[in-house]
Amino acid sequence: MSGVPDGYQGLAFKGWLVDTVKPLDSLPPPSLPNRLTTDSVRVELQTGSRPIFTRNYIGSTVRSFTLLELRFGCVANLQVASIPFGCTVKVTGKRAGTGETVGPMDLAFQPPTALNSGGFITNTGAVFETRQFEDFKNLEQVEFSEFRPTANINVESSISVFVDNVKYILHR
Repeated sequence: MSGVPDGYQGLAFKGWLVDTVKPLDSLPPPSLPNRLTTDSVRVELQTGSRPIFTRNYIGSTVRSFTLLELRFGCVANLQVASIPFGCTVKVTGKRAGTGETVGPMDLAFQPPTALNSGGFITNTGAVFETRQFEDFKNLEQVEFSEFRPTANINVESSISVFVDNVKYILHR
């Protein structure tokens, strides 16, 4: 895994890594072979920082951006495998120029196979959830926070959030 270079497609993706799909991956992204990932719970607990999409980086010519859509999912990285599990993620925007807060918007993910509250794997539905953002316009940044599993899982486990097919419009 490697960091996303600042300015990739016009934005900086701070706190995110590029993850290449492995042959037996439990949560393959819609657009193979790569997706963005963050070890969100551990990063937030240890550093207090949160993953963001931002127009702020050296050399940026972007005044603002509008977030349209993204797909996301969550996995628990256990010793023997990564298992998709239900989770919620809070997404909050910050308007360029005014600093006004947009949202927050709670995203919910329920994978096709997930850990239920008893710790057993069940079959439940969609692979990646698609979310659209109607009010996330003229943004300086978007922050992802409050990653919460919807099943009993030890937060000391490595919990990853995957994002793919991020659609946005740049305003220069």
